[in-house]
Amino acid sequence: LDGRVVDPAAAQGSSTFELYAKPVPGSLPVFLLEDTATGREVVTTDPYRFVPQEPLDLGVPADHPHHDYYAQVKGIALDRHTTKWKRLLGYGLRAKLDQDGDRFQPVSLAAGPQLFPVADAHHVDVWVQAHRSGAAAVPQSVEELWADFDPRRDPLETEVIREWREDGGVFRHVRFLVGTFKGKPARMAAIYGFPERAEGKLPAVMHIHGGGQRGSLAEVKFMVQRGYAALSVNWGGRGGGDGPFNAVDGAQPGDPNTDWGAVDPSQCNVSGYGSLLPGPLQFFEDHEQPPKSDPRNNNWYLLTLGCRRGLTFLEQQPEVDPARLGIRVVPLRAEA
Repeated sequence: LDGRVVDPAAAQGSSTFELYAKPVPGSLPVFLLEDTATGREVVTTDPYRFVPQEPLDLGVPADHPHHDYYAQVKGIALDRHTTKWKRLLGYGLRAKLDQDGDRFQPVSLAAGPQLFPVADAHHVDVWVQAHRSGAAAVPQSVEELWADFDPRRDPLETEVIREWREDGGVFRHVRFLVGTFKGKPARMAAIYGFPERAEGKLPAVMHIHGGGQRGSLAEVKFMVQRGYAALSVNWGGRGGGDGPFNAVDGAQPGDPNTDWGAVDPSQCNVSGYGSLLPGPLQFFEDHEQPPKSDPRNNNWYLLTLGCRRGLTFLEQQPEVDPARLGIRVVPLRAEA
């Protein structure tokens, strides 16, 4: 309830997801933890999620056959943790059972990003039995649609692919994390720039391209030459409607591009951006439960998630004033 795990007696309606009560083959334990520094609860397979970890030097000789393994060992600092271990919730599966069809889904999708942060080697996105049927499972308002989305919560994991200077500006080809969907990360490429000799914090503008276009260096230069920092996201345009995605302006062969992972809100997946029907790689695997009318199964939901993370990227740049952000959408000619 309200982004927290509660006892069944306190809940109203059906549960969000269910776990095995006892270990089964191929399962991992799933815990409920609270970060006492922030009060945030998480569902995780990593009982040491909020415990500092430090490399351990075990003194294994370099010629030891298992040196590389022992060189990666880390110790946990239980004297400096901020964890409240609340309970063992149950057990989730490492892999989906083929015979169970769409009855199972990743816990990241069932619990949502507020309860399940981005997965890693120890924080595994296990499969759980989902309960999404009924009208209550489908958001009924804009507020309900975005209630469990915090664009600042997860780290951006920004990659700087290339940096250069020209025409009085500093420009970077970057890529950042949008989120984790169906257990796989989604990353968006972009071009970022700001005036080379800027003084003080700058206002910033995010450019959103049209369906058959790409992240635009020209749009970023247009704003930089007028004293703005600017980001042009590359959410996955493709004029012909087939893959692969367009790369950002100036990308070189082999450069990392936008990669939506297990989902795809681009024209490679949906039958044109005028359609509200989901494609095969949308937010939910099963288009009927919740029904096709669920707005999260529309490609614009995922595209909006990615663009909102672009604003988070701008907020976190040291030269940007996070209180002065705007957007520019071309060729749709919408500005705010």
